[in-house]
Amino acid sequence: RTRLTELGDRGLFEIQVLSPRYDGAVGITALNKSLRVVAHHVLYKEVIDPERATCIGDKVIQTKNDYQVGLMNGDQGVVMSTSGCVNTETGRSEPGWIVEVMRGDKRERVNVPLSRTSGFMHAYAITVHRFQGSEAEHVIGAIHSEHGDYMLNRPLIYTTSTRASKTLTLVGDRGGLYDGTKRDNTAHRRTLTAPKWLVNKLRLDPAT
Repeated sequence: RTRLTELGDRGLFEIQVLSPRYDGAVGITALNKSLRVVAHHVLYKEVIDPERATCIGDKVIQTKNDYQVGLMNGDQGVVMSTSGCVNTETGRSEPGWIVEVMRGDKRERVNVPLSRTSGFMHAYAITVHRFQGSEAEHVIGAIHSEHGDYMLNRPLIYTTSTRASKTLTLVGDRGGLYDGTKRDNTAHRRTLTAPKWLVNKLRLDPAT
């Protein structure tokens, strides 16, 4: 809320909340609902139902490549209109959205026919995995013990931290951050593909 108040609508592009998984109190699903309410209140001075369908002002992300529309998996934008768009092939108006997408340092408005909007999801919070290879000026990462031993590990915390170009804020609990930094699940996954003779030898003589 504080950062969004400072940045205004730029904050929708410059702030990104990340979490390892969808379920739970600090998972993507719950975070998107609560952050959506905050964003609409701060930016548009309106109170919305978190269960309301996507509306004007919502931050969204494209989840699959759509060459027809010209949007790629991972493209983020803000919905500017849900009352119609222009079909770029026919030049005629039709039901759809207009989404403002950031292209480098410029914003570009993209016409999205209603039949092509199923690839969007709310993007106030997205998974760390989905944001790999991307960067935001201000990253807020949810690092909580409820994410579980498998999901919460040192590589994930590292990836979360390195997505930020200016500020990083980690929010969660002491156990999640402390235990997560000690855990390196990638090492465990590598042993699953080790030759059988090596696995047997390690069982007999762990010191090896």
